[in-house]
Amino acid sequence: MITALSVRDELPRNFCEKIKAFFNPFTVSAVQISCGDLSVLHINFVRRRGKIRFDKIYSFTIGSTKEILCKPDIDLKNTPFVRFENHELLEHLFFCAMKILFKNISQSLEDRCVTLYDPNGHFPRFMELLLHYAPSVCVITSAFDLYEKESNRCMRTLGALPNVYKSLQTPAEILISPVRISSPVPLEHKSLVFTPYTPAVNLGGIVFDHMLLKTPPEFANLKPEDVDETELLCAAYSLEHRHELCKIPIEGFSSCGRDYSLNHCAALCKKQVKTQCKAQNPMSHRQ
Repeated sequence: MITALSVRDELPRNFCEKIKAFFNPFTVSAVQISCGDLSVLHINFVRRRGKIRFDKIYSFTIGSTKEILCKPDIDLKNTPFVRFENHELLEHLFFCAMKILFKNISQSLEDRCVTLYDPNGHFPRFMELLLHYAPSVCVITSAFDLYEKESNRCMRTLGALPNVYKSLQTPAEILISPVRISSPVPLEHKSLVFTPYTPAVNLGGIVFDHMLLKTPPEFANLKPEDVDETELLCAAYSLEHRHELCKIPIEGFSSCGRDYSLNHCAALCKKQVKTQCKAQNPMSHRQ
């Protein structure tokens, strides 16, 4: 069973409410919502004063997983719970989306360079994917040993070799990041960025940071208000072993609140490489 926690503050506004809050500082309740063999335990904690009483919340979760879905600003340190953070499904769907996108635009890339942002070297399969469709691939990473090994393998199997750097000095035209971007990357105002996570830093260009998924209808009834749809899907995939979710359709991406179909994203990529001057090899250095 998936557990979700919602916390709402009801701070007292006058003297009478402060008196009530003194004797009744919080309210905690739980409701279990089920659809078929999938259930979500939704815990509601209403705080009027004091701290979040995780000891009271814990009594509702005995027998269920201690990985919970909740807003990022809820501090779970020194509590019986850990935040659910397994995004294996999201990363798989992002890989599928990039495969569809680059298969669509490969003939338009000509001699353009596509940049992969993978600082810790967790996603070499994205490099291999890009080498299938892009004439030139640049990888931004600190995991040089891993990527050297993977590059040699790709050279043997695909006859293609990426350029591996620690940082870019020349702005990327099209940037792919399977991880949250946590440091500045040189971009132009027309650069295109595709990532399943909202960047932790401000970036130039057009940033597509949220995938649009065709969620199964039953999940609309299961989703608590405070839980992101993709988080619920990832939890169902990882905690409840709903592996059929890896086949749900990917409809596109959103950027700054505007939705774009995958075809529209492909059209923007084609326009980007068409209007830019001939790409130059990125120059950078290891530090």
